[in-house]
Amino acid sequence: MVSKKAEAQKLSEKHKGKKLPVDTTGKTFSALRKETTKNAKRIRSGNTNTAYDGIIKRTQKWLKDFVEGQSQAQKKGEEVNQDDDFKEPVDSEMDPEFSTCLDNTPIKSTPEAIAMFMSWKCFDEKKGKSTAEQIHAGWKHHYKLLDGDKYRGSWRFDQVTKEWTGNPCDSAAVMDMLEACKRKDGESERNHSKAMSIVIMEKVYSWSMVVCPDDFPVVDAASLALKMRHLRYRAFASIGFTIWTRNTETSHLQAKHIDLDPHPRPGATPTDPPFIQLNLRDRKNWQKKEGKNETQLSGHKYNCYPQKIRAICVYTHLRIWMKFSEMHILRRNYKPDDFIFPTINANGITIQSTQPITPEAVQKMISEFTDSAGTPGAFTTHCFRRGGAQFRFMFASIGERWTLARIRWWGGWAPNEKRDTLIRYLLDELNTYEEDHSDALAPIDRKAYESHAGEAAEMAPLSTSEGRGLFKLVDESIKTQFSMAFSHLSPRGVPQGFPVSQFSSPLVQGHYSHFPTSFAQTHRSPPSVPFPQTYAHQFLPSVQCVPFSNPSNLALDTVSVPYAAGPSKATYAQLAATGSDPSKSSGILLPGLAHLPVIPKISPGLDAWKQVVLDWDKADPARDHHYALKNWKAEWAKETKLSAHYGQRKMIALEFINTFGRDEAAFTAAYPMHGIQQLMLAIRNSHQDQGLVKRRRGKHSGAV
Repeated sequence: MVSKKAEAQKLSEKHKGKKLPVDTTGKTFSALRKETTKNAKRIRSGNTNTAYDGIIKRTQKWLKDFVEGQSQAQKKGEEVNQDDDFKEPVDSEMDPEFSTCLDNTPIKSTPEAIAMFMSWKCFDEKKGKSTAEQIHAGWKHHYKLLDGDKYRGSWRFDQVTKEWTGNPCDSAAVMDMLEACKRKDGESERNHSKAMSIVIMEKVYSWSMVVCPDDFPVVDAASLALKMRHLRYRAFASIGFTIWTRNTETSHLQAKHIDLDPHPRPGATPTDPPFIQLNLRDRKNWQKKEGKNETQLSGHKYNCYPQKIRAICVYTHLRIWMKFSEMHILRRNYKPDDFIFPTINANGITIQSTQPITPEAVQKMISEFTDSAGTPGAFTTHCFRRGGAQFRFMFASIGERWTLARIRWWGGWAPNEKRDTLIRYLLDELNTYEEDHSDALAPIDRKAYESHAGEAAEMAPLSTSEGRGLFKLVDESIKTQFSMAFSHLSPRGVPQGFPVSQFSSPLVQGHYSHFPTSFAQTHRSPPSVPFPQTYAHQFLPSVQCVPFSNPSNLALDTVSVPYAAGPSKATYAQLAATGSDPSKSSGILLPGLAHLPVIPKISPGLDAWKQVVLDWDKADPARDHHYALKNWKAEWAKETKLSAHYGQRKMIALEFINTFGRDEAAFTAAYPMHGIQQLMLAIRNSHQDQGLVKRRRGKHSGAV
């Protein structure tokens, strides 16, 4: 018998000089298979997979509860169906395997269970068609990855293997129910987000500039909060309108995504205008392209140059907002992970730099500004994206409109975008514009039906009547200017009774019929709005708080020169050329501090009070908490409008430290309640019972 040692030696001589295969994975076959199956699920994003998992769990729970309810009803001898006119067929009894048909591999009754859940959600709970689509998509994706390609394709019974194969969500029962859920409410009206048009953008911007110019001084907490709101909106709106980001995408921009001083573009010349660069890495639907290394083809980086229309100039407003934030809010340079639009705390002047602005706060901000500017509407997450795309495609000046290819690239749309998203964003609006005849009685026909977006009216030659109107307008303007000039001269400069009207004789005689086409279509006046009552008398003493129609009507000595020169045209580069920095103002709140004092938020829980004590004893810069609360000065809380909040934290911390000597057992025994608010109320009641503080008397309480 050959020994094992001899066998090993013989095998070694056989493979001598040959390179043996080496397992480079370091994993077993089963482990590698399991990992491969897990990685295959990354065909969908993490959020989508999480949503699908939730659908699976909710459906399984519903089925379990339904089966248990049916079982209990049968035991009690109750009739499940009370409709006398409905007679169940003989074979309508529940399949014995129905209760487990959604647990593992699909069986005959699996499609029926999915269809029943869809019916219950949409018809019993009155959910919309999107709920049915989510249920269908979640279960279809679940079975698609269950066992290779066994559960893909049409649902059928294999006579050879005696098993059900294909995807249950492609069965007739599920597809019919999906169609029924879609049609249950009839033909629904398409509810697109209202586009934030260029007209609305300029109106809101003009109103914002009247209330808070770029050089509005910061002298106290109220002025700081006001300027924060306005500069933040201008930057947020200009990015969404120019880069066509959804509001959630704009909210998640971080400092690492923005380069305020990028390298010059290839082939640049010294006379090229400056620009800033935005790197938009988390745009919706770009995950599929990352697997094909096509992300750069669809565009990550956007070079933003100064724009003629200042309301949509990202180069201007983003630089102003970021410089203002570094000076007045952060009081330091941006860190890579700082959000450009962070969550603003309740006091309106401190932030959480590592938390992005919430969707609810974005919606509130947009509604506040559009309503205040007199342009209310249903502006939601796609409002800036739709408005910017429509502007570049059909409402920009002639010669500046973009092709459909550039529209697709800039918006990050795929060449085979599902459901014709480009049509919904652009062509529907264009068709409405060109087929709308509601303006038929207008004295100037824009001829939208004859050309692309009404270009025929722009290209038409000047008519005789329009020429008369133009000269009439010029003549009236000259008269007005001369009258204003002579009214400011001293009595010695103009003889008494001097006929000023002789300086401006009419250029054109005859009846004025209507404005010229070019003037009527290009002239946009800002909305009539008053100056803010709070600060107008303090910083603009020569301006009366009365409505006016155009900021340019103000005297130059009442506001800064860049603003009076026309807020809708001047860019940041032009302002810098005048020697003024609009991001700076005359004062800083609490100038002696390197950081604004912040009372950080605390997550609710059993140990939340412990974090209160830690914040009292120590600073935590990672949470923007740079000063321990025990070291705060009285004016800090007052100036930052945090006096009440500071008092509550102080009460809890000192109760634990001074009264209980930091004895956790005694403290929790005395105050077993959960939550900071409940704990604070309990401590206050205890102090009132001990006579340490006075009880508050109610408004209607009688004398004691």
